[in-house]
Amino acid sequence: NKWINFLENALKKVSEKKPEDAEDKDNAAPVLMHYSESENCMRCQQKFSFKNKRHNCRSCGYLVCQKCSSNKTLVPWVHKNKLQRVCDYCYNLRKASGNHKDK
Repeated sequence: NKWINFLENALKKVSEKKPEDAEDKDNAAPVLMHYSESENCMRCQQKFSFKNKRHNCRSCGYLVCQKCSSNKTLVPWVHKNKLQRVCDYCYNLRKASGNHKDK
């Protein structure tokens, strides 16, 4: 029972954190949101549909639409040399901090 309480508290703390709050964004792998966790883009709130597909940002883990994830950049914890889809918010953060490499 003590172990279950510990796990429940840890899950609660993790679920309350937002990617923007991470202390070391450049080396912290996100928890990718499962597709069933949101029916809307987590950036623009546009509803997902057959035409408006959902994608995981490889930098923050959010579920985002194509419009909000039109960029790719290197994300070191995913792959050292392969560009990854990231949301525009994370792309701009990485670009501003100098941790941006694309094409």
